[in-house]
Amino acid sequence: MSLKFLLKSILIHLKMEFVKYFAVSSSNTPSVKPKDDISDVLPFEMVRHINLNSCFNLRPNKDIICLNREKFKKVINVLSSFSQFDFLNKFKPVMGSELLNMINNVTCHKIIIPENCMSMFIIYLIFEKYNSTFDEEFIKLFDFIHIERYFEQIKENLNIISLSEFIILLKSDNWNTHMQYKLPIYLLNKGEKLLYNPSNFNLSCLKKALVNDNFDLAYKLVSLNCNLYENEKSFKDSALFYAMYFRNKPTDFNGIFEISDKQWMIIKLILSRCKTFNYQIDPVCLRINSNPVYRVNCSIPAKPKSIFEKIEFEREGIKACNPLAYALFGYSPNKLEFILKSHPEFFEEIKKYNDIYTTLTQRYMRFV
Repeated sequence: MSLKFLLKSILIHLKMEFVKYFAVSSSNTPSVKPKDDISDVLPFEMVRHINLNSCFNLRPNKDIICLNREKFKKVINVLSSFSQFDFLNKFKPVMGSELLNMINNVTCHKIIIPENCMSMFIIYLIFEKYNSTFDEEFIKLFDFIHIERYFEQIKENLNIISLSEFIILLKSDNWNTHMQYKLPIYLLNKGEKLLYNPSNFNLSCLKKALVNDNFDLAYKLVSLNCNLYENEKSFKDSALFYAMYFRNKPTDFNGIFEISDKQWMIIKLILSRCKTFNYQIDPVCLRINSNPVYRVNCSIPAKPKSIFEKIEFEREGIKACNPLAYALFGYSPNKLEFILKSHPEFFEEIKKYNDIYTTLTQRYMRFV
């Protein structure tokens, strides 16, 4: 017998044993193990040993680039070859209304998902089948199965990012549409924990929530202790700026601009959660011609095409250099008072520049 033939025989035998112990339910597993039983080598509940973190492409600093879909599909293909996971084969080819019908069949008991396969089924649906138009249908399914029961198992398989964070970061790339994020908010309200902490604010879920003006989601994320990047040196690249950003404000507007109650709530929450901010002030930016605080050294189209164009205008303006200067551009006196009382460092830092300090003080006294 050749070595090649022997190795092939061993591999075939191992494969048969693998299928034997994973393709049957635990209730059929004999209580007395035969001598050739290998379930102590290959534990029966293999789903508990699947590490989906490895299905993500990462930067050297561990920031997530994207889901490696080919790798994830290979995992699903292997799983669906076992009888317990055969239901996955029914879901693979369907999309749109067909998919929603299949999901409805689960809630009507026409398709049975084994209990020990449910966590992987949930991950599969969100990774491969979800889009934001399905929020209501997914929520109905997750209510039916009581998804909160599976959070711990999902975390065992996937502890690099939560499902809600995955949806926010990797399933909602249309920045021009105000995303409602119903499903992520639902999952977080059900008790899902935040897991992902990227290296900077620009890669965070909080930025996506704020850019899309979704203050409900932003408030939830901050309440759950998402990273606020207190040590970001630039105000215009911070969570606080995107929370304070003047939304839907005409470019020629003069006077007080009252922001919404929800927006003010998230601003107050961010200010109260952070002990101190370290924003660097560029005094040159505050000394443009005769109006050192309010003259804006950039242009914006009469009718901005997108939320990005509007935000870029605000970010590059002189008023975006310091939270206090920004607030003086349009916040009401009571809001200014809260900002200064909660973070006096915004004023203290400017004291180094006498003329700028005088200008800001005079402007503030006018409000008072």
